[in-house]
Amino acid sequence: MIPGARVSDRSLRRLNPAQKVRERLYRKGGRPNVGLRPVFSGAVSAAMSRFRTDLLRVLAVTYVVMNHSTWNSFVLVGRPDAPFGSWIFAVLNQLGKPSVLLFLFLSGFAFGVHPRWGRPENTNLQTFSLGFYRNRALRIIPPYVFMSLIGFAVVTVRAALAGKLPLAGGVLETTGTLALDFLIGLLDGRHMFHLYFVALLCYLYVLFPLIVHQARSQSTRLPGVPAMIALALPALVVYLFVDPHNQYYQSRIPFVAPAAVAVQNNTPPHLIGWLIYFSYALPFFFGGVRAGQYSAARASGLIAPASPSFVTRQLRKIPGNQNNLVTCVALAACAFALVFNDFLFHVLSTGQFPDPAGRIWRPWVALYAVAAVLLMWNRADEAAAPETAFSKRMRGLARLSFLVYLTHPVLQLVFSGLPFGWRVPLIMGLAWPFAMIFSALAQRYRFAAFLFGEGDRTFTETKPESAPLRPLLSTASIK
Repeated sequence: MIPGARVSDRSLRRLNPAQKVRERLYRKGGRPNVGLRPVFSGAVSAAMSRFRTDLLRVLAVTYVVMNHSTWNSFVLVGRPDAPFGSWIFAVLNQLGKPSVLLFLFLSGFAFGVHPRWGRPENTNLQTFSLGFYRNRALRIIPPYVFMSLIGFAVVTVRAALAGKLPLAGGVLETTGTLALDFLIGLLDGRHMFHLYFVALLCYLYVLFPLIVHQARSQSTRLPGVPAMIALALPALVVYLFVDPHNQYYQSRIPFVAPAAVAVQNNTPPHLIGWLIYFSYALPFFFGGVRAGQYSAARASGLIAPASPSFVTRQLRKIPGNQNNLVTCVALAACAFALVFNDFLFHVLSTGQFPDPAGRIWRPWVALYAVAAVLLMWNRADEAAAPETAFSKRMRGLARLSFLVYLTHPVLQLVFSGLPFGWRVPLIMGLAWPFAMIFSALAQRYRFAAFLFGEGDRTFTETKPESAPLRPLLSTASIK
């Protein structure tokens, strides 16, 4: 027991034994050493700094804009007359291919590291409130609907000008049909190029209470090898049996070929696409939540650093690898080599079109994304470093990344008729400035805040995410 204090039995009934030990040590001022040794112990056993997560988010959205704006040149790879610039864009395209997976990981990480969800003692779903969904809805849904409306209007006007809009049923019936098509299209993000990611993110938010409830019980340690295999298994199954772009490998594995043909022939293509999305999105979002909760537990002192494993101690003997930087860089380089080699093999050897050959949803890209996360993982002392002016600017850019992602398809629509040499610099050069202008308007006008992703700050009272963690038991329970 704590000297000079007594914890009431009634207050301890809702705690399990491990939580009781943590609570007593918390009251005593100690740090419970309940951390278990994770995979690559010492390399990823520290907290990730806010600056590095912001930097990763900014780099990811910049690569997304670049890959989309240079797509017309990228898909020329493999042709006999392909210019040298297409190969440069192909390398850059594959280099930034895990950007969407990193977005999913960072979204889960932001929730897991939040003080409200990062405490492993909060093991029930009653801690959730409507305020959580209200803030997320005001942040994401209005700009998503607004950008979808712009894309839907452009497609509708083009169809009307081309005489392809059905008007036989009258204006009222046509309007009702268009409204229904628009609402249905919001469910999968089909109205604007690449907005399916926002719809996917909304579905993950709906599943978040179940995800965080499952993750909290293990929040004091990172996933081990069995957990990592379990997270990767759905994506591997979908890749072997469901993915229609993986026919080369499917046709050469005896027990996979007939099952893959049966699944693909009897499953709607739209459903196949979303099975692929979720098979990768759920593991990365869940992994982000787990990593965020682990970082929160480390920062609050609920767990102590794990001792380095034998493999880590041997790797640290490499010159310049005291912090496992060389190891993580080597892992990222090897993962990228696998990604690019798979792309070249399918384009040059099997004759596959570059777009599906270099798609996001491949196991090698997932492995590359994991290596990128390990590379960006930081030491605990750097994670606790004071914020600088540069890190504040980086935080502001990270906040703008969602708006950049939403608005860059509009720029592609506007500049779609220009030559490639003009279109790419304009889209790349204006994506961030336009997002900054829209953000400035959102901070000044309430209607603009609603449309441009600042509704969670304008229409609700937000608490600072860096608020200190309070003790699990109230002071009234200690007599």
